Amino acid sequence: MKTLFVIFAALFVSGCSTLGGGMKAQILGANIDIAKQRAQAAAKPVLNASIPVPGCKAPEGADYKEACVMTIIVHAPQGASSGQVAMPDDPWARAADRAVGVLGTAAGLYLGGQAAVGLVDAAAGGIAKALQTMPDPVVVQPATPVIVPAADPVIVQPVVVPAPDPVIVDPVVVQPEIVYVPAAP
Repeated sequence: MKTLFVIFAALFVSGCSTLGGGMKAQILGANIDIAKQRAQAAAKPVLNASIPVPGCKAPEGADYKEACVMTIIVHAPQGASSGQVAMPDDPWARAADRAVGVLGTAAGLYLGGQAAVGLVDAAAGGIAKALQTMPDPVVVQPATPVIVPAADPVIVQPVVVPAPDPVIVDPVVVQPEIVYVPAAP
């Protein structure tokens, strides 16, 4: 594993050195120029207008420009675009980047597996020691059952409630009234 790491490190270093220092300096200079131009453009407003308010009369003692002139200033929106010159693509750097990614993933899987094995070993050792020091089980004998005698029955005498006398209500006769409703046309 160490040999593979050394080989890929050598390839990575040799791939990074293929871009000349002059090219990197030119790209850095171009990015600095772009940043300066953006800063200057952001400092200047897109619109700076002074508009007189129609029919306005300045109060006594007040300046006409302060009382009757509306000023509108609009700045350019600050976008999220990068606007930078990108570094040229280098195939050696891409290959080295992928190789380092694969090695990092493999190393992470290996170390994660070793950590998992260590956790399982530690847990198993703890359980084994706990079982070794555990006392023998104690058998508990049930107590002698207690018999409770049944209670004597209680006889309740019935109570007779007389029915109330009937109430007679005089009948009311309602005569139905016939109403003729013509059918809808």
